[in-house]
Amino acid sequence: SNTLNDLRDLLQGGMTITQSLEIIAKNDYGTFSFYVDKMAAQVKIGIPFEKEMKNVFGTIDSPMIKKSVYVITESHSQGGNLLKVFAATSKYIVAIERLKLQRKTVTYSALFTSYLMFFIFLGIIVAIQAFFLPLLSNTTVFQQAVQQPIDFKTYFLYLLIIQCVFAGPMIGKISENSLISGIRHSLILLAIALPIYLVA
Repeated sequence: SNTLNDLRDLLQGGMTITQSLEIIAKNDYGTFSFYVDKMAAQVKIGIPFEKEMKNVFGTIDSPMIKKSVYVITESHSQGGNLLKVFAATSKYIVAIERLKLQRKTVTYSALFTSYLMFFIFLGIIVAIQAFFLPLLSNTTVFQQAVQQPIDFKTYFLYLLIIQCVFAGPMIGKISENSLISGIRHSLILLAIALPIYLVA
């Protein structure tokens, strides 16, 4: 986005695309500096701008960059106004980055909430097993009502495993929009929850 804005500003000042590339090649654009330097050098020796842009930036594995390169190169080859193209593409990139940031924020919030709910559930199970059942088992009414001892520990363990297995895909769908990635979350929940429950 910064690269396109700088190119647009220089072109507005009346410079050619070759001159503009030479100037912005001196700026620091982080990881993009390498690509800008390479493109400026190639365009300077006579390689067409749209061809070199495809050659250089087309190698980057990013759908957004590839789409931007396609729009810019096609517009330039058809005689389009590069100033307008750069401005529109820059706005597009900024909008996409803003949406990605918003999605990431929502995703982290949903992920945190999902894990928090699970650990609240785990805490309730542990509290029942460790504190409530021993008190209940000692009451006369409970002893008279239950003819045979009930293995609550095993039942709660099964319940916890079922919760991990089903909560994982739900978390994966919410956070990464993928049920398959939920398997990883299920394994994480099991790896954390089972030792805590068994120790408690």
